[in-house]
Amino acid sequence: MTTVTPTTPTEVDVHTSTTPPVAPTGSRIITVLEAAWSEIRRQHPDVPSVVIITGTGREARGYATLGHFGADRWQTSESTRAPELFIAGELLAGTPGTPGCTGGRTALKTLLHEAAHGVAHTRRIKDCSRQNRYHNQRFARIAAELGLTPPEQPHPTLGWSMATLPDTTATAWAATIDLIDLARLPHLGELFTAPPALASARAGTRIRVGCACEVPRTFAITPKQFETAPLLCGACGQEFDPCD
Repeated sequence: MTTVTPTTPTEVDVHTSTTPPVAPTGSRIITVLEAAWSEIRRQHPDVPSVVIITGTGREARGYATLGHFGADRWQTSESTRAPELFIAGELLAGTPGTPGCTGGRTALKTLLHEAAHGVAHTRRIKDCSRQNRYHNQRFARIAAELGLTPPEQPHPTLGWSMATLPDTTATAWAATIDLIDLARLPHLGELFTAPPALASARAGTRIRVGCACEVPRTFAITPKQFETAPLLCGACGQEFDPCD
């Protein structure tokens, strides 16, 4: 009879691979982003379920798409569709030159931003116009509901889009931020995140706005008048927004 002597299990460093090196895959970052989105949904029930994709946010027009929420993009059955959530891989670089603004924090800010669009979709609120670029004050209110801080003044092209992640919200989401940082993948570096402000939007001048008609109706208005309240076109029923 052979006696087997019990041995103490060998500790394995989970961060050290015991197999030959392989190229990183996107599965781990998608897994973490899905977990983050699920937690956002748990805290904010009006945030819908989504199909998450990632990739480069670089675009030829000189700035970047950090993320987007696209309603009813993916067909999940013969009769149902699911929204798409895109997160740019470059977000994992964080904000260079800004202490403490890691990739995880930058990605969380974008997740909450896109979650605000998701809430607007669920509640049937029109939060954007002009090819979904101009974010109105309804978006700003929902973004604040999710923990972001809307800008004090709207961008002439993007509106109230540039909401920031305050330290209080970052602290509340610290565990999620850390998980995203641990799942970091290779990326293409930092991005330009917004088109420059239009020179015509300076104080004391006028901006030209247009509607969504096939042949847009346009007129000039001061920034202060434009920001006071939405301006609706009687023909198409859509808001007037700054022209490109």
